[in-house]
Amino acid sequence: MAKYFVFHTDGTLCGLASDETKRDYFLKFTENGNGTAKTPTDAQWTKCHEDTKRYTLENDTITEYTLDRYESNRTEINETDDERNARWLADFEADLQEQKDKVAAYLANTTDSAWSAYQTNLNSVDPSTVTFPIDSFQKWFNSQSGFSSLSIKELP
Repeated sequence: MAKYFVFHTDGTLCGLASDETKRDYFLKFTENGNGTAKTPTDAQWTKCHEDTKRYTLENDTITEYTLDRYESNRTEINETDDERNARWLADFEADLQEQKDKVAAYLANTTDSAWSAYQTNLNSVDPSTVTFPIDSFQKWFNSQSGFSSLSIKELP
């Protein structure tokens, strides 16, 4: 089964679709339905799904780039481990809250057992127990035993 990146007309990512039905759903949210769906490689899908790389559509080509605050946190100079970990924790907590807000907004208008389970997993996260460094919130989240394998980028 094909997987898709769905892009807005400006080339920014609209969402990840694991099948044609979800692809068509995401395309409705692009400008007048004029977005573009592209089939990524398995490696691109995984990196995007884990939120370790970002993708745009440029000249009809999927382009990879890094804009990852976790990555930038690794390169700070003249910072103690405690200062770095505090910054990482703040970023982690911001990502967690952003996902909680998005899933809650979606579930306020629909019943979806997969996203309800995702929400339950989010609500069980205790940021104080996380050991840094991590590659991304999403990759960390999906690696937790018993947690959903969905990516927030798949949220309708």
